[in-house]
Amino acid sequence: MTDLKQQITYDTHVRPFADRFARVKFTDAEIKKANHWVVQMQEAKLPEFQYTNDAAQSHRRIFTGVIGEMAVEKYIGKDFIDWTIGKSIDYQKPDLAALGLDYGVKTTEYGKFPIIYKENTYSQIFVIYRQADQTAFICGIGSADVLNEHQSDDLILSPQLRAKKIKTGFYGFEWLESPSKLLEKP
Repeated sequence: MTDLKQQITYDTHVRPFADRFARVKFTDAEIKKANHWVVQMQEAKLPEFQYTNDAAQSHRRIFTGVIGEMAVEKYIGKDFIDWTIGKSIDYQKPDLAALGLDYGVKTTEYGKFPIIYKENTYSQIFVIYRQADQTAFICGIGSADVLNEHQSDDLILSPQLRAKKIKTGFYGFEWLESPSKLLEKP
């Protein structure tokens, strides 16, 4: 897949579709709230292997995830985030399930491609977070079929994650449904 990796870049697979993205700007207070929750999450999750295995990166990873969910909440004007902290297995469901929607939220840092499961059974809302100006870009909604078709292991930066062979990188931004579709849902 080396040829594919050379062809998949931010300039070819993300930036050309940026005019479709919804922008959500965060206040300092909102960023502080997210960081505070991440610290609580880390403290509660220390006994779980996945959090002790890469504790140095866990804050950034958890923060990126919650900021994406906060961006979607802010954009649609409806609360769905479960701010409780418990066993990870208890939270393995679509993020918008509380709203009756079978959608997850996948967030990545600006300049990186989102990491998804190789086999997807429900849609994902893709969000890119740019820390420099505290802005999230809601890119759109990818159906399970779109997720399963537009993926490449070459987009995974971590050799440890790539070795597990259960996740991959998503690059099909041109196939995402408009974020405005989220405003039409109940």
